[in-house]
Amino acid sequence: LYLPIYELTGPRGSNTPPALEVNIESDSIALPGTATLSTSLSDAAQDRRRRSANVRWVHYRGRGTVRFSPGQTLFPEGQDAIDNLETTTTARFSQPGTFMLRAVAYDGDLYVAENVTVEVSEN
Repeated sequence: LYLPIYELTGPRGSNTPPALEVNIESDSIALPGTATLSTSLSDAAQDRRRRSANVRWVHYRGRGTVRFSPGQTLFPEGQDAIDNLETTTTARFSQPGTFMLRAVAYDGDLYVAENVTVEVSEN
């Protein structure tokens, strides 16, 4: 799966990308275990036209499949600033291996992404 990280075309004014911190409870799990992923999102809302801010998880690299629950977290529209808004997601893996997972934050105008690596072994 390839997810391009890009900025939309058009004027930016004073808007800056959101700030995203990503944490993982444990970077090594045994099947059928799950990985608990958390994010903290901040955005100054310099662009008052904010549409829908969100954080989405994607399986960026690694064999097999990864299921996220929830795969995406939406934040309220029209909210002025977001300050350390936290999310928690669970990742379930189909097979052992090394997986790179990517959290993508979008503030309605700009994207930012952070990666985590998880080692998955047989039980």
